[in-house]
Amino acid sequence: MSPDDIEIRYCQFVEDVLNHRHLDALATYMTADADSRAGARQLIETLVNAFPDLHLTIDSVAAIDDELVARLTATGTHAGNFLGLLPTGRRVRVSAFGAWQLRGGQCAEQWLQLDFMELLQQLGAKLTAR
Repeated sequence: MSPDDIEIRYCQFVEDVLNHRHLDALATYMTADADSRAGARQLIETLVNAFPDLHLTIDSVAAIDDELVARLTATGTHAGNFLGLLPTGRRVRVSAFGAWQLRGGQCAEQWLQLDFMELLQQLGAKLTAR
């Protein structure tokens, strides 16, 4: 796949699977590797249970060879239990970084890094240094 095709595929994944919650479409975007698909599904379900209106916006995306990196912004309302925090009803906006390693035009490995410190602060979590 060309870098442009990879970028388009990732944008479709974010819109289709993450923003529209078509989790059954994971097979379209990810290899059959059970860990990859199962892990992605579990992460998405966890986030959506805690933030039912979760929406990701792609701020920038770049692909080289069979690798992709993206800078994203996640927004949502804390309406479910998250990391032991009861729902606060607070609206959050958090920076995120995503990366894909592709094989055969599908994501074979993925990484998603949310700014958890920023998220916990917006949720009003009491953070203490150890």
